[in-house]
Amino acid sequence: MIAWCAACVALALAAPAPTPEERLAHGKALIDNLEYDAASDELEALATDESVPDALRLRAHLLAGIAHRIAGKDTDANLDFRSVLLRAPSTTLPPDTPPKVRGFFDAIKPVLGAFVKHG
Repeated sequence: MIAWCAACVALALAAPAPTPEERLAHGKALIDNLEYDAASDELEALATDESVPDALRLRAHLLAGIAHRIAGKDTDANLDFRSVLLRAPSTTLPPDTPPKVRGFFDAIKPVLGAFVKHG
């Protein structure tokens, strides 16, 4: 029994780490399963991982912002959305984004645009 458990642990340790794309898909799946806190944790970790390509980091920030807003963590959502919009101002939300999130995101755009123009 001990040898079998040791073999299981060794196999688990030998499994390759998930790719950034797999981590993003996992975060999106957590959102789809209404697990917003777990999703935001997973997506924030991906968004702040400097070894991940910028396009994936932006997508992770956007999805983390969605999860944060739905979970009522507006400060975190604001930071995520601002991070996206500062680097990619033409970013839009997915079509199936809830109105609660869409209104919040849309309210940030003009404020951020004014800041960028005068900042």
